[in-house]
Amino acid sequence: MTKLRRPNQDAKKVLVAPSSRDSIANWLDVLTSMLVMPESQRVQVRDELEDHLRSRVDDLLITGTAEPEAIRIAVAELGETAELAKLISHAHTRTNPRRRIMNFALITVALAGLSIGGYSLNNGSGNGGVVDPSDSSGVQLVDSGAAGNAAEKTHMFIAQRQSLLEVLNEIADAFGREVEISRLIANGGGMHERLSNREMSLEGEMTLEECLKKWSKRFPEEFNDYKMTVTDTVVRLQTNDEYQRSRIETRVISSPVWLERHELSEYAASIRNLLKVKHDLSRTSIEVIGEVIVVASPPEIHKEILKLVHELDVVIKQRNEERRMKQEAEKQARDERRGKAYEQLMVQHADITERLTKTKEKLQINDNSINILLSQIEQEKVSPHPDSPGIEQYRAFLSSRRGFSEIFRNQIAEDEARALYLKNKMLETEYQYLFDELD
Repeated sequence: MTKLRRPNQDAKKVLVAPSSRDSIANWLDVLTSMLVMPESQRVQVRDELEDHLRSRVDDLLITGTAEPEAIRIAVAELGETAELAKLISHAHTRTNPRRRIMNFALITVALAGLSIGGYSLNNGSGNGGVVDPSDSSGVQLVDSGAAGNAAEKTHMFIAQRQSLLEVLNEIADAFGREVEISRLIANGGGMHERLSNREMSLEGEMTLEECLKKWSKRFPEEFNDYKMTVTDTVVRLQTNDEYQRSRIETRVISSPVWLERHELSEYAASIRNLLKVKHDLSRTSIEVIGEVIVVASPPEIHKEILKLVHELDVVIKQRNEERRMKQEAEKQARDERRGKAYEQLMVQHADITERLTKTKEKLQINDNSINILLSQIEQEKVSPHPDSPGIEQYRAFLSSRRGFSEIFRNQIAEDEARALYLKNKMLETEYQYLFDELD
């Protein structure tokens, strides 16, 4: 059973804004004098604080911040001196040795807030729990992957008129978690002060879910734009903006294989235009880097993008397959037409070749007849034969044969030209697929 102690309402809150590096030592002296712990541990805490403070100041100086302002910011980020001293002392008094070692110097967790935007209030050990996100009175509780049946674990509380901050700290401690409060809440708008000053009572045996529901109902209503996230190890309180930013993930989308490099920017822009129809993309960045698309966005946007990309891939692949099948069908039809044309050309070429052969044979026979006639005319001139037709008749036959020869030669020339044409067409048809591929 955990009994909450009422905070010391009379604790003096010391606000120090040092303006030089030497004043950091003075501020540390004030802080360590307020620590309730052995001297050796005070020295250790002081050393850690000083190391982190001076490192933080150096970081601010690099950004161009003046040294007095850098020191003031570094100290202010830690919060009020008295509150910080109380938290460190409180961490030291934890009964669990493992947790005490881990949380010995609260500043380790507090200064971690300088890089993650918040600081931790350290608590004891225990098991995990689940918070129902449906209850949104004041703070909205958001389950963030807490462990299963541990949510049914109960703890007895006897706390009367404790501050909201301390009650939240004790709730987390009882269920083995740490409280993380963002820097914007801790240092902005008086939120941290209101958490420290507003009181509540928490009595009875309750689960983590029940405790946090009761606590959230006491959270200042004017600060209802905040999220409480619960995991196996942390109860985190942050602004809605911080919560949304913490959910942003960066992922890389490979360029689709069907997409040309010069089309990638247009592809990314199309994805963004499609998404913004139904989604708020104020926290989403879609950029083309090299041959990939880099997306920084909340998980639900990533999920939508993956769905959209998958659907686009399916449609594009289907269209490519349809185009391939159409091209294959067209190629098959062309091959069939080409085959038929080639067969027709072969038949025509065979006919021409056959006719050409016969014409040449006729020409040869006719030329032989011309030679015979010429011989007979010469013989008739030397020695006329009484039974011969006579020179004039032979000459008439010769003229007729020469006419036939001219016809045969013209026919041969035409047939040879036609055969050559058909042969070229056959070759053109046979290799037409090469030209089809180029087209």
